[in-house]
Amino acid sequence: MKKWYLALLIGTACFWVYFIGSRMGQLGMALIIGSLLFTQIADLRIKLGIYILLIMGLLAMYQHPRFQEIAQGFNPSISADHIAHYNSSNVRLAVWHCTIETVKTNVWLGTGVGDLQAVLNLCYKTTFNAPVFTWTNYNTHNQYLHFWASAGLFGLLSLFFQCFLLGRYFFKNKRFVAISVLMVTLLFMMTENILVRSDGIHFFTTFMAIFFYAKR
Repeated sequence: MKKWYLALLIGTACFWVYFIGSRMGQLGMALIIGSLLFTQIADLRIKLGIYILLIMGLLAMYQHPRFQEIAQGFNPSISADHIAHYNSSNVRLAVWHCTIETVKTNVWLGTGVGDLQAVLNLCYKTTFNAPVFTWTNYNTHNQYLHFWASAGLFGLLSLFFQCFLLGRYFFKNKRFVAISVLMVTLLFMMTENILVRSDGIHFFTTFMAIFFYAKR
């Protein structure tokens, strides 16, 4: 009964992640399930069946309208002249363009954590001058680029070093759930600034501390 209850919860979670169209959420869910298969299921036939279902699910997710925005966002025909006809993909590409340009001019020491947003806003105005960038402050939408642009290369390397130490400790002590959570968090950092928001900081530090100090 407990196994069916757990399967129902997992199925419900997968449905809602697909329903809200969170691309990184869908990839993260697939990553968690895939990693758990290697550690919790011994029967190869069950593993094979679940992998087939995962592949079919990912193919179905690719047809989701939010995924189709990716192809449109990376279309070379979309330029600064067309940014007013924005979607979540081409706006984010514009954000990453300005972030990378900021990194190029502040490689080693960065702009300073408190000055990064002002530098980005200036780039949005001078490079794109689209109304969408006047509605709110767009951050880097990439945690790694944020640390590099704001704190320089040394700030980025310090993040990598911390995550490497955590990953090595979890792997050495065979804490595979902790590894899964860490990997999903690192995956989400590719499109979100998790460690800039208070709720993201609380999530990361709390769970990493629980996994680090928990007794087996």
